[in-house]
Amino acid sequence: MASKSHVVLPGSKRAKDPTAKKIGEIDPNQRMEVTLGLAGPKLPDADEYVGQTMTEEALAQKFSTGLPSATRMVVPWGVTMTRSFL
Repeated sequence: MASKSHVVLPGSKRAKDPTAKKIGEIDPNQRMEVTLGLAGPKLPDADEYVGQTMTEEALAQKFSTGLPSATRMVVPWGVTMTRSFL
């Protein structure tokens, strides 16, 4: 079951869409797909790695938000992550 509390993330406050309309109640047994955009570390300047190569693993380790960060974001809410593209 999902937690009854939440954490406000700095910079995540968004205004409600003024055209949004409630069309009904949510079925707690219905599957829902959600896309989360997570900010990763600051990327290097374009010329910082000129002439250098980096393995996919090294690139992900240095510049990816990472699956552990994404998992920590959703698990407390009772969400099951089925896919990730990091």
